Amino acid sequence: MERKINYRKRNKGITLVALVVTVIVLLILAGVSINLVAGSNGILNRATKAVDVTNMAKIKEDIELKIAEMQMDYYSNSSLRNQYANVNEYIKAELEKGVEFPNGAVITSDSSGNLNYEGVQIGSLNPDGSVSIDGELSGSQIVTKYTVSYNANGGQGGPSSKKYAAGETVTVDFMNIPIQAGCTFLGWARSADATTPEFTNSGSFTVSGNTILYAVWEYGQAWHAAHPEKHIPTGFAHTEGTVDTGYVIKDSEGNEFVWIPVANDEAYAKKLGTNNAHLKVGSTGTDTLEELGHIGNAVRGDKLGVTNILGTTIEDTITAQQPEYAVVKKAGGFWIGRYEAGVESLERGVNNWIGNVEMYSFDASSEVKAYWNSRNITVKLGNEPVRVITQNKALERANNWKSGAANVVAGTVAFQSGLITGSQWDAMCKFIGWELTDIDASSWGNCSNVKSKIYSSLMHSTSARTDWFTENGTIQKGTNDNMWVFPTGVFETESGENTAKKNIYDIAGNVYEWTTEVPQSNESRSVNRGGTVVRTTDIRTANSREGRLSSTTYVEATIGFRIVLYVE
Repeated sequence: MERKINYRKRNKGITLVALVVTVIVLLILAGVSINLVAGSNGILNRATKAVDVTNMAKIKEDIELKIAEMQMDYYSNSSLRNQYANVNEYIKAELEKGVEFPNGAVITSDSSGNLNYEGVQIGSLNPDGSVSIDGELSGSQIVTKYTVSYNANGGQGGPSSKKYAAGETVTVDFMNIPIQAGCTFLGWARSADATTPEFTNSGSFTVSGNTILYAVWEYGQAWHAAHPEKHIPTGFAHTEGTVDTGYVIKDSEGNEFVWIPVANDEAYAKKLGTNNAHLKVGSTGTDTLEELGHIGNAVRGDKLGVTNILGTTIEDTITAQQPEYAVVKKAGGFWIGRYEAGVESLERGVNNWIGNVEMYSFDASSEVKAYWNSRNITVKLGNEPVRVITQNKALERANNWKSGAANVVAGTVAFQSGLITGSQWDAMCKFIGWELTDIDASSWGNCSNVKSKIYSSLMHSTSARTDWFTENGTIQKGTNDNMWVFPTGVFETESGENTAKKNIYDIAGNVYEWTTEVPQSNESRSVNRGGTVVRTTDIRTANSREGRLSSTTYVEATIGFRIVLYVE
């Protein structure tokens, strides 16, 4: 008998593996599904949050409607208007008593303007009567939320604000620090006026209210140079102009000064212009740049003779070390007289003797020297320029002109006056534009070859005439009238151009100006700077130097001076 053999596949093992894989997949899918439904960001939780947000919006809407109701009550009720100064005072008073909603909930506000809903802080009442809601609902409970924001405090950028629950730990953000030109970021503080940060590089705190973190900066020289409003001397106030156009301050007497920004060491370094005379040893006239070679071959330094506001005594000796720069650098600049030093009384018409001094005098009389001991020196528009004064008397009068202590309430700083130095004159020329101050200034300087517009009255400096012109509309300085000194800031060219650059007048003409600088040629001499009415514009440019005149004896009817202010 033939037997049939049944060949059946044996796949029990394969079936078991498939079963295990299927179960695992089903478990994974189940986990994903459960997470999607019930996870922290799942459907149920998001639905709950959506309900909370909706309910919170309803609470805010109810509050705003209630406030709108109170506003209508106030404006429609004359007795309320008589009782309260304005609608916001009425709303604040009502909320402080407590306002009940139709659902029985009560909202109140405290004296600080915090809004409380059922005893839990929910936001704040703004001064304009609007409300800010910071709280959040969690189920049926209101969770107080506080905003932590970051203020760049004059800078740009910084972290975004975030909300935290009361009692939550805030990690201070140092990942997105702000920036500010000329400054170094030091950290964060909870006071806008802090000079030392509470948090540097890292830190945290427990939030208990809305908090603003302010950037704390170390302000560098360049920043100070761009912010003259931080360095206004006591008794002065800003009147016009910007740093770029010439930032002008004026005191109660009408004296005016302009800020010269010094953002770095180069801005205060001495520099030789094209036109120089009697500077180097052995010089008998014009000194070319090639002959001089370097500023050190032209000038020995400066003789300041003033104690600066930092209390450092500057000895009355010639020094090339710029001891005054410590003050200038810390402040980021200095103030320069907007006008040449002047006197209000018209000396030409009042004291003719001073007008009759020789045009060039190498031996100033004791009478001339004593004369300037009691004169009131000004830095004002339209005054007669001080002249017929020796350099050492100009130095004395400039150093003792004015000083003042800081006034914390007014936000002004301590200051000390002085005679302009060689570095300061060069810094001014760089600020105006070195190229402009090193070329022919016929378009903006009262020099001998520049014709003026027509005036009705003028003063002039020749000893031959000491009166003031009084004819109406007939006086015009010609191109050969090289002795006509004008009142400070008054001169205008025939085309109507004044002498101001960056709001500073008369540096390219009118009178020479004494400085503290001493030439290499002779230590008993002083350097005078700028243009003058007795020279043509191509010979005496705004940045030119001359060093042939005695500090103690020489006076001239066309040499004056200019005052500067050192500040904290």
